[in-house]
Amino acid sequence: MANRSTSAGAQKQQPVDEIKHAVEELGQQAQERISELGESARQQANDLQSTLESRIREKPINAILIAAGVGILIGMLWRR
Repeated sequence: MANRSTSAGAQKQQPVDEIKHAVEELGQQAQERISELGESARQQANDLQSTLESRIREKPINAILIAAGVGILIGMLWRR
């Protein structure tokens, strides 16, 4: 009788172990994917910064006028 009880306990533990392993594996996959997405976002931000810097150097007057226009718009919205 005690042997059956031990056997039943072992049978119950096996699905729990399988679920635990599956959850750990999904967590690892999610962590790797988040890391990849973070690296991709960092690279895109660096690319955008480089593009903006080069355009500002090519046409500094346009950049100043655009910045002034944006500042005026923000100021007008801020007053309301």
